[in-house]
Amino acid sequence: VLRDAGRIEAASPKVTALAEEGRRLGYAPVLSEVLELQADLAVKAGDYKQAESTFLEAFATAYEGRSHGVAALAAMRLALL
Repeated sequence: VLRDAGRIEAASPKVTALAEEGRRLGYAPVLSEVLELQADLAVKAGDYKQAESTFLEAFATAYEGRSHGVAALAAMRLALL
């Protein structure tokens, strides 16, 4: 909701906390979705280097977790940077 409302500064810390929790849990499908969201926020904030590395991590994590839809989305978004 915060991302869609354009409140990137408010959304980023929440998504970062979710990514940390996802890493702690080690469940690749959920982590890959959070990483894709985190990369999207980086794009919206204009931080393209961060977005690139996070999309790459999202792709690798999604591929590992057999979350093919997220892997395809992260690859597509990476190609469009």
